[in-house]
This record gives sequence, C-alpha cells and structure tokens, in this order.
Amino acid sequence: MEHDVSKASYILGLNIAAERTAQGMTQEELAVKAGLVCEELARIEAGASDPRVFSIVESIADALHVELPLLLKGM
Repeated sequence: MEHDVSKASYILGLNIAAERTAQGMTQEELAVKAGLVCEELARIEAGASDPRVFSIVESIADALHVELPLLLKGM
C-alpha cells in the first residue's frame, strides 16, 4: 500500500507540474492561486508530500481551471 501511495503522489506531482508549465505558470503563481505556500507546492510536485495532499488537490485543480481527473490521470 505504501508503494502505491508513493507512486500515486509521484504521478500526481508530475501531472500538476506538467499542467502548470503548460499554462506558463510559476510554482509561486500556482501556490498563491491554490492558497498554498510555494514550498508545499514544490513538495507536492516532487511527489514527496504526505498522503493527505489529496485533500488539497482540488484547490490546485481549481487554480489551474482544470477538472480533477486531468491531474489524476495515470494513477
């Protein structure tokens, strides 16, 4: 189970970073829009965050103006 969570966090981080980059946003810009601290977003994008991160992913999706499944693809 722990491996599955690690893999899911890694994939989620990649998807968020890819969408952020595609939209021409910096980590700082997205963090502000999602109500996060930049360091927290950096950890999420690196896949190194706590599994509770999934509770804030919806805020990130809203800030990117994308549907949640886009960030969860490949999981």
